[in-house]
Amino acid sequence: MKPIKLTLEAFGPYLNETIDFTSFYQNHIFLISGKTGAGKTTIFDGMSYALFGRTNGLNREPKEMRSTFAKPTQETKVTFVFTAQNKTYQIERVPEQTLAKKRGEGTREVKAKATITIYDEMGVELNHFSKTTEVNQVIQEVVQLEDEQFRQIIMLPQGDFRRFLNANSNEKEKILRKLFGTEPYRLFSEKLKEQKKEISLEIKDQEKEFTLILNQAQWLVKPTIDFETGQAKTQKEYEALIQQQNQLKQAILITEKDIVQLKKEEARVTEKWQMSQRIVQLFTEKERLTNEGEQLKNKEPEIKQKKEQLLEYKEAKKIEFNLSKQEELIVGKDELKNKLGAITSEKLEKEQQLKRAMLDLENVQRMEPEQATKKIEINQLEQQKITIEQLDELMQLINKTTKEIEAEEKELASIKQKIMEFETEKNKKSVKLTALEKMLQSFNELEKIRYQLDAKMSKLLELSSLENQQAESELLVKRGIKQLKELNERLFQDNEKLKQIKSDWAKIQILQLSESLIDGEPCPVCGSKEHPIENLGTLPQKTSQELTQELEIAEAKVAQRTEEKIAIEATLKLQNSQIIKIKDALQKATDSYFSAEPPQEINRELALIQQQLLAINDKLETKKDVLKEHQQIEKQLTTLTDTLLTTQTKKETLLQTTQSSKLNLQQLIGEEKSLRKSISTDYQTVVDIETALIKLTTEVKNWDTTYQEKMRQKAETEQLFQKLTYEEKHLNEAVKQNEIRINELSEQIQKQLNESIFVQLNDVKELLSESIDSDQLEKEIQDFEKEHYRISKSLQEVQEQLKNQEKPELELIEKVLDELEEQLEKQEHHKIVQEQMKKANQSIIESAQKIIASTAEKWQLLTEITNLSAVASGDGDQSKMGFERYVLTYFLEEVLIVANERLQQLTNNRYLFDLNREEGSRKTDTGLEINIYDDNAGGIRNVRTLSGGESFIAALSLSLSLSEVVQQHAGGIQIETMFIDEGFGSLDEDALEEAMDALMNIEGSGRLVGIISHVKELKDRIPDQLQVISSGTGKSQIKSIHIN
Repeated sequence: MKPIKLTLEAFGPYLNETIDFTSFYQNHIFLISGKTGAGKTTIFDGMSYALFGRTNGLNREPKEMRSTFAKPTQETKVTFVFTAQNKTYQIERVPEQTLAKKRGEGTREVKAKATITIYDEMGVELNHFSKTTEVNQVIQEVVQLEDEQFRQIIMLPQGDFRRFLNANSNEKEKILRKLFGTEPYRLFSEKLKEQKKEISLEIKDQEKEFTLILNQAQWLVKPTIDFETGQAKTQKEYEALIQQQNQLKQAILITEKDIVQLKKEEARVTEKWQMSQRIVQLFTEKERLTNEGEQLKNKEPEIKQKKEQLLEYKEAKKIEFNLSKQEELIVGKDELKNKLGAITSEKLEKEQQLKRAMLDLENVQRMEPEQATKKIEINQLEQQKITIEQLDELMQLINKTTKEIEAEEKELASIKQKIMEFETEKNKKSVKLTALEKMLQSFNELEKIRYQLDAKMSKLLELSSLENQQAESELLVKRGIKQLKELNERLFQDNEKLKQIKSDWAKIQILQLSESLIDGEPCPVCGSKEHPIENLGTLPQKTSQELTQELEIAEAKVAQRTEEKIAIEATLKLQNSQIIKIKDALQKATDSYFSAEPPQEINRELALIQQQLLAINDKLETKKDVLKEHQQIEKQLTTLTDTLLTTQTKKETLLQTTQSSKLNLQQLIGEEKSLRKSISTDYQTVVDIETALIKLTTEVKNWDTTYQEKMRQKAETEQLFQKLTYEEKHLNEAVKQNEIRINELSEQIQKQLNESIFVQLNDVKELLSESIDSDQLEKEIQDFEKEHYRISKSLQEVQEQLKNQEKPELELIEKVLDELEEQLEKQEHHKIVQEQMKKANQSIIESAQKIIASTAEKWQLLTEITNLSAVASGDGDQSKMGFERYVLTYFLEEVLIVANERLQQLTNNRYLFDLNREEGSRKTDTGLEINIYDDNAGGIRNVRTLSGGESFIAALSLSLSLSEVVQQHAGGIQIETMFIDEGFGSLDEDALEEAMDALMNIEGSGRLVGIISHVKELKDRIPDQLQVISSGTGKSQIKSIHIN
């Protein structure tokens, strides 16, 4: 992650400030400087808040970062742009805040929100997220560090730079895991533990399942198993179940043999029963057929009568068709004659109508010459109407032109009057403008005086601010001395308590060792074979473990008090140095601002200047109104000049237009005289002509309509007459053909009657009038004959089969068969029960065998995974170091090798980092603990024993080397930036020089390092700087400078 730009809006002391980090890329290191409380650390807070939604120091909530001087409607917002993994990220965060409503009175609550936009290398937008959870997830994926880890590796807060150096193995492991990407090793160990737990549960579940399955077994006789419980009892039941399966197999074979014998006997008896049943059925069938034959014989007279009736009906149906046809023709003949008479009458009527229509048409045609004359007269009148209309239009144009000339002459007079008024107004405005320019000149003189007073007031304010800072620093020193005194008292009490705890712990250790010694055997401590018991005094009432815990807590408390003491002493030293600097600055400011004796009372001098400024400001209050009036008059004068020029131009244009209109009027009058000569004297107006035209047009139109109507009537009447003539002829022919067909049918009917069984035609008609269903009669006759034949044939066959046979007794045979079926059913049911029990138990045995095999495999797998998990998690040996921590130990050793080069350089070869390889009392302090080798003392000691300045040098060496080694390993995150807040003030001159050399040497690595510090040597050595300038009113500005 490498920063590009940070914008702070209404955030802390910044109203709207933007930092461009790209300007520091060339030198890779920059300094942030400014007065105490100006807002240097707030820059780091802004970056931390943009990334994680929390400030860097964790002692202020984001909503508390809102500027107190921001406008009520101005929104507090942080925008941070940075690059990572060849992409650009722009993140915006807005904290929870209360703003004034944009409309109306009152306030509104603004909830915290965040957005992030992702761009590629070309600046093309790739994605955008507007939900806070999505933004946090993206940041976590990109930065790959949590906010706590970020503060230990990337952004080291003020007074907190030793956190990673002093962290225990667990805390270091969490950070190094992120940096070197060893999460898979931890997940591997966790996965092994989960698999171990899962397999153990699976084995228990399988054992429960094994018991449940055996409980479902079916027993011939439930076995009694004494003196066994749990899995042993279940195993015995399993073995008894297998033995029962073998017994069932033999029992099923015996049952099957009994079933075979019973089935053979049943088949023999069934065959005998089937033969006897067939003979009985034949005797029953013979009796039934004999009865049916008697019934048919009784129906023979009825069937004979139906045959005769059917024959007569068929003869009558042959004559019926011609009779029906003859009747239809007779009816049709009468209808044709009636229609012929009606058409003949209508034809005579249409003939008379046609004669009348021809006579009317001749009368209308005689008037045709008169209508032609009227049409010529209509054309002449229409032409004359056009001429009169043209004359009317010409007169209207003449009148309009005359009115336009009058209006133009009137407007010309008005324009001349306006020109005179504009010239008068212009002269007045010019005089007023001259007076206002003199007033503005006097205002400029007053502003010069005000500028001089402002400059003097700024100097006095700076002196006042320095005096206030001096007073505040002196007050802080007094408070610090009081805190240091109280801390020394508490430290003395804690040391006394620590000594007592150490004494009690030693007594317990001696007592435990003495109890384990055996006379005659050497002591493992001193080697003596005699072990006299010494008087240890009053023994503590606590265990060794309790005292060990109390000892650790007491040592940590003393170390913490010592660190607090060192920090307070360093702060007092810094504050005393600050007071000296403030006094020097106050003296320098006094000497540079006042050549003579400075004012004795700065506040009184400030009040006097403020009164003078108020008086000048009161006078200058009217300048805005005068300036506004001056601008208005200048604008009005320009407008008047433009309007005057436009009006004069309009006057010239109007003169030319009037002359042109007069010439046009004379031409129109000439055309009007010419048109009047061509108009006839009979019709002088358009109304007269239109009246004559209407009359003539109506007469011609009425004649045309009458003519067309007479022509239509003649054509229609003539067409109807022709149609009636054709129909009359056609009907006469149809009547003749009808009479011929009637005569032919009469001859055919008489011939059929002579050939039939009937004597008269009326007999035929009478029979046909009766309701007779010939199809039903015919069907009944056929059914009778078919049934008679079937019964005769079947009876003959039955008699043939029963020849020499007697009727058997079926009841005795059926009784024997029922007894056999009952015995067979019992044996088959017994077999089914045996087979079902065998099948069910076999399924249980197979499931049990699978569970036994699976459980054995899982026990083998559990043993392997248990051993592997113990090694991976560090529980399998005395090292207490798991797989992941072992890998991280390798990485940390590599980091310490690089860090030692810097540390030796910064400490003149006095100190070296040393990885503590001893086993700790717990996992939390095993594997990743760092010690310091002190060449002066010739031994190794804990890093917590380093002083404040030494701790800073060690932490700086470790942080720089850590980022360097991480970037050399694939899979590790990219640490392209580091920020350090203070820490350099605790270094002596030589250490500071070495630290600066170390920082300057990282330029080639491409990393960007930002430092907050008041140390003057850093300002001289670092060319790229951000100066935080405080206005003294709570506001601050950021100025970027580059010193050559």
